[in-house]
Amino acid sequence: MVIKNKFGVKVYDENSLDKMRIACGLASATLDYLESFVKPGVTTKYIDQMCEEFVRKNGGVPTCKGYKGFPASLCISINEVACHGIPNNTQLKSGDIVNLDVVVEVGGWHGDTSRTFAVGELSKQHKDLVKIAEEAMYVGINSVKANGCFNDIGVAVEKYVASQEGYCLVKEFCGHGIGRNMHEEPLVLHFAVNNQTSPIEPGMFFTIEPIISCGSPHVKQMKDGWTMVTKDKSYAAQFEHTLFVGYDDKIHILT
Repeated sequence: MVIKNKFGVKVYDENSLDKMRIACGLASATLDYLESFVKPGVTTKYIDQMCEEFVRKNGGVPTCKGYKGFPASLCISINEVACHGIPNNTQLKSGDIVNLDVVVEVGGWHGDTSRTFAVGELSKQHKDLVKIAEEAMYVGINSVKANGCFNDIGVAVEKYVASQEGYCLVKEFCGHGIGRNMHEEPLVLHFAVNNQTSPIEPGMFFTIEPIISCGSPHVKQMKDGWTMVTKDKSYAAQFEHTLFVGYDDKIHILT
């Protein structure tokens, strides 16, 4: 059973958690599996092939494939690509950072997660970028409390990123509700807003996924209609987890 609150955010019943655990578990296992292919000389197209094979072999469907015409089973974003990179024949090289963003469907339920991986040795700046991006996600997660509100996440993440000199938040993208659909209400912003946001209630599934840049916070879309790159070509990194606000008063990280 699912209901919507006055903000249009779905509140799922307790039985939904077991179903979401399966989908989210497969999404997380897929990233674990793909990590071994993130090395110099491997093409992003090959990683895409390995992703689809693994997901289908384990009873899932890659949600991204065919979504609004997206041609691949996952998004692969290298270096200055902030998000929504399309796998192709580009070979990874030492010094790259690469984000793998996987969404899988199992039995009509969706799990969504992403990580940024290092390819070989990184510069100190880019090592710090990856670290800060992961920490920003966890700062957001740690701000989540039942009976709080979604703006708490934005306040916490924005404050943390602002304290990291030389790094900034890409505000064009946000987290989102998830469950029976890949994208549901609410938009989970990673910066503070002045307007009222939905309360955080037991039974809600959503993602937290800030994108951090070591240069410009602004992005532009490439001609393929998907790939988003930083305007100054500075590197960007992202991490993402799917969460559940439990009826046991706990915040469950499902991925």
